[in-house]
Amino acid sequence: MNDNQILIRRIVKNAIVLALYVVLTFASYPVSFGILQFRVSELLVLLCFFNRDYVIGITLGCLLSNLGSPGPMMVWDLLFGTLASLLSCLAVSFSKHLGIAMLFPILINPLLVGAEFMIVGETNASYWWIVGMIMIGEATIIVVSYILYLFIMKKEAILNLIDAKRNRSFKW
Repeated sequence: MNDNQILIRRIVKNAIVLALYVVLTFASYPVSFGILQFRVSELLVLLCFFNRDYVIGITLGCLLSNLGSPGPMMVWDLLFGTLASLLSCLAVSFSKHLGIAMLFPILINPLLVGAEFMIVGETNASYWWIVGMIMIGEATIIVVSYILYLFIMKKEAILNLIDAKRNRSFKW
């Protein structure tokens, strides 16, 4: 493949991941936003463990999904939520151990999105209570994601499908 074909392939794969992120977020809309959120689209974050290219698709997918944030949260969610996804994906993409990689979104997202809730003042709850609630939702999705990856990532065909460029013989 020449450089143009490689670039087009990367763009298409990121467009697919972006679209999946948006579809999964809006398909689970009632639980994708709020203090206790279970954003199913966060299942995709661990793809960055296998291919750093997906940081782009997931971050842009999060940005577009956050356009659906209710009320005054939208502007702040575009900033804080998208930044949280970007930082989580980057951290995951540089990890060499999937078990450690899964900790990054569980820690980063609640801290930043919790700050967002405090800035908007949508609740009278304490910052740490908000962080804890967001952490519960994020941890639930990431643990489910981890289990899913345990089963499906042992298949070479799937690693090829996601264009896994690194951590093909990963540690759990």
